[in-house]
Amino acid sequence: LGVSKYSMMVGSSVTFNAQAFVDGKVYDKALTWSVLGADAEKYELSANGKQAMFKAKNTGYYTIEAKNDLASATCVIKVLTATAKRADTPTVSIENCEVLKWNTVNGINTYEVFIDGQGTKMVTGNTINISDFVSAQSLPYGSTLKVLVKAIAENNFDYIDSYYSLPITRNSIAVLHIIFI
Repeated sequence: LGVSKYSMMVGSSVTFNAQAFVDGKVYDKALTWSVLGADAEKYELSANGKQAMFKAKNTGYYTIEAKNDLASATCVIKVLTATAKRADTPTVSIENCEVLKWNTVNGINTYEVFIDGQGTKMVTGNTINISDFVSAQSLPYGSTLKVLVKAIAENNFDYIDSYYSLPITRNSIAVLHIIFI
């Protein structure tokens, strides 16, 4: 399918293409398309072999599946209101070189915090200790951590996830830098 998550507005449509491979060769067995766990009156699905068109009539989450006798692939689709707007991007700061803090974004309860080389965490609220990702002792002297925060709209279908915040960095000699990219 090429994607595992997708967002769209209610009433719009998206077309998926699927191709199965076995040992590096195209596997031409027929694909079956379905929408898992959703009432049929809430969506339209028309499929023709390796291609399917999906259109949602209601907001919510839908999981589309393409499968054959060997494998299956799914994509979770978030269907937003026709007037959905992008959530504001959080403004991030670091206090005492240890606590990451950002403003609360209207309509948002969950934030994705990304620290380069350490991964991401989903956070409710608007603070997190950097030590929740990495201990200061594990950082070589002078090393730098790049930190980004993004507002996640989750089950709020009036908003699209925000862009990531401007990156800020914390290095192991307790100096804060702002990097503009």
